[in-house]
Amino acid sequence: MSSTTAAPLTATSKTRVLGLDVIRGVAVLGILLLNIVDFGWPNEAYNNPHVLYYDPASIGPLPEKPKEEEKNKDKDAWKRMADPKPDMTRAHPSAQVRIAAVKSGYDVAEWAAMGVFFADKMRTLFCILFGAGVIYLTQRTIDDGGRPLWLYYRRILILLVIGAMHAYLVWHGDILFMYAAIGLYLYPFRRFSSKTLGWISLGIFLLVVSVIWTAAAVIHHMQTRGSELEKRVLRNANATIASKTDVSTEEFLKARGDARLAAVNSLQWADQLILRGYLSMRSSGGQRPEEITRKIRMYGEGSYFGMVKDRAKELFFMHIGMLTPLGFLSMGWLMILGMSLAKNGFFAGKWPIEWYRVWAFRVVPAAWIAEAFFILADYLWPGTRTLDMILLVPLRQALIPTLSLGYASAIVLALKGGYFTGLTWRLSHVGRMALSNYLAQSLICTFLFYSFGLGLFGQVSRVWLFIIVLGVWSLELWWSPKWLANHSFGPVEWIWRGLAYRKFPPFRKETAPAAGTIVQPEALPA
Repeated sequence: MSSTTAAPLTATSKTRVLGLDVIRGVAVLGILLLNIVDFGWPNEAYNNPHVLYYDPASIGPLPEKPKEEEKNKDKDAWKRMADPKPDMTRAHPSAQVRIAAVKSGYDVAEWAAMGVFFADKMRTLFCILFGAGVIYLTQRTIDDGGRPLWLYYRRILILLVIGAMHAYLVWHGDILFMYAAIGLYLYPFRRFSSKTLGWISLGIFLLVVSVIWTAAAVIHHMQTRGSELEKRVLRNANATIASKTDVSTEEFLKARGDARLAAVNSLQWADQLILRGYLSMRSSGGQRPEEITRKIRMYGEGSYFGMVKDRAKELFFMHIGMLTPLGFLSMGWLMILGMSLAKNGFFAGKWPIEWYRVWAFRVVPAAWIAEAFFILADYLWPGTRTLDMILLVPLRQALIPTLSLGYASAIVLALKGGYFTGLTWRLSHVGRMALSNYLAQSLICTFLFYSFGLGLFGQVSRVWLFIIVLGVWSLELWWSPKWLANHSFGPVEWIWRGLAYRKFPPFRKETAPAAGTIVQPEALPA
């Protein structure tokens, strides 16, 4: 099939669900709109237009971060409640403070637009598609007379390894490891009906919300009680050292630290735990421009092995957590929702046409308005952690998949109506080799931004990052049909399939397909 003879695509074909391919293609391209910020800047700036840093050219060397063994020498150091470090501009009067990825109002507008239309929606769509892929893969294996259990888990374990390699060796923002980790729990759910899966998904969602509300209550108590305890400790310590007025500054600071240590030790162990959590939460919630600047220098100028070491420290325990049932709760309900939708024919275009229209043309605009309100509130009142967890986070947890399904509905409508046939044809090819395209994005962008390539890390604002995204999109829309014209699988899909089936298929097609033919490729559960 060539781009000049593209026939209208329908939502289904004899060989595969084309709706799933096109939606996956949209998701893999759309996810780059947000990931590009994480490629080009420290991840604190991923969805935050307030992050401050120091222009690396305007300051000298930054203090080295204390090593773990140095931190652990005095385990009671926190009890001395040292005053916050002075602002770096006092140590470096020439330092220029800037906002990460933001150089003008256009960059703020780009952040807002991405937040309303794309932020988290594409990743959510990927989660839903992953669940749908479980149903299609296992059913196709059964139809072919195979046993899906071992095939499924071989695929998941291989994906887990691919995700780990991607995360540690290429880019810390990998999603493959998390999807594979959650996929370890999905297989038993495939036997349930669509309706039952829907109720299970809803139940897990409500459980997640209850966990969020419980965490919000704990944080609120920690903030209020911790603030009271801090004032008590400081008051008691100040009373202890009130008479020490004729000593040197060094002696005074030591006496003050000792007095605060004694005041903290006088608290009950539960109050000590609350105070420590409060102080830690307060220090982690503020601006850390020196840390952002350090990361910009590391990834823009540092060594590759230094980056790998930094990612390993960041990700190892996070990955361990993803393998636990708690990791399943975070995104598993979306994947189970995808399994439900696959069983009731959503992706195959089997819903009544009016249902798709309602989702695409009524639900989506209403959800955009709600998202715009949340984005405005986040911009005007950043850092309201408790309010976010009580109200905004649960609402957005429901709103985001609503928008994702609205976008999917619009795509299915386009397929059923034969609209944008040239574009949907190309998107279907991008979706058929989604894993290869996703990893290719990482290779391209790390070359552009990291020190082993062009070294543009921490230099490109959001608007220009969007221009780079358009360039990557153009490449993938061009090379995906070219590749699949001569190969049945994307390059990484070919490796994945060969390892999973323990037999590698031919790398290249033996004969070219006839015009208008859609050749059966590997169906990615992603």
